[in-house]
Amino acid sequence: MKKKNSPFLPLYYLFLVLIMAAFTTSCEEITNRPAQKPLTVIDWPETPMPLWEVILLKPKTESIEAFVANVKAHNEKYHQVEGMSTTLRYYSSGKHAGFYSWAEGPMQMDYLDNKEMLEGHQEDWMNNVMPLVAEEGPANMYRFITPLSNMTIDPSSNPSKILEVQQFSVKKGSRKTVNDLLNNYRHAAQFPVPYAVIVPTQDNGDHVDFALVWHYDSFGAMDGAWEGYSANKMLDSVYGKRVRKKMWDDWQENVTLVGSYVAQSVD
Repeated sequence: MKKKNSPFLPLYYLFLVLIMAAFTTSCEEITNRPAQKPLTVIDWPETPMPLWEVILLKPKTESIEAFVANVKAHNEKYHQVEGMSTTLRYYSSGKHAGFYSWAEGPMQMDYLDNKEMLEGHQEDWMNNVMPLVAEEGPANMYRFITPLSNMTIDPSSNPSKILEVQQFSVKKGSRKTVNDLLNNYRHAAQFPVPYAVIVPTQDNGDHVDFALVWHYDSFGAMDGAWEGYSANKMLDSVYGKRVRKKMWDDWQENVTLVGSYVAQSVD
């Protein structure tokens, strides 16, 4: 007599298939689980982070050549300080296009007291530089936030030829959230371009809470350095896709771009 198959046999096989599928998915999740959780502690230094003084000036059209020459002569005479450097840059596009920036650093605040004591310093600037200026722009001190940046500054090396600066405002009450995001991007994204996070010490009224300063050796590098790079892939490999999406959502919610520009060094 032929044995009949149990009517529950198909259900049994279906149950086995579902169990195996769940097991496979679980194994894949364990295998692909990111090794790290987002960083929540920032390694803040115990000593004050370095400062740069930056002032913006727009020379008279007919005096540009003399302006550049006189600023350089002033720097040679009064700003040859060990461990510091001065740079003159032209804002070629974006915010404040047409202006020049004079920058000096890295320093601590007490250097400003000593600079004012240099005999003839202020007189040289007022007599030989300022008469050539058509318009004065904003001036400020900027703190270089070392633990959130992926680069160090060596004043003895030649300055980067091109700076791309992105200025941001931060949603009120969200400073820690944004600092944590910057810390995790520095840790995991491995951006292919050196960058500094800077914070103005004073409010110029333009609502800039921090800026990213990207350093390039040429204009061409502004495209070439990013070829084949994916921040999403880098973040996914460390934190996983779900965390990465949450990080970008937090950035969009708490950070607003308020200005950007490109500044090139003046040889």
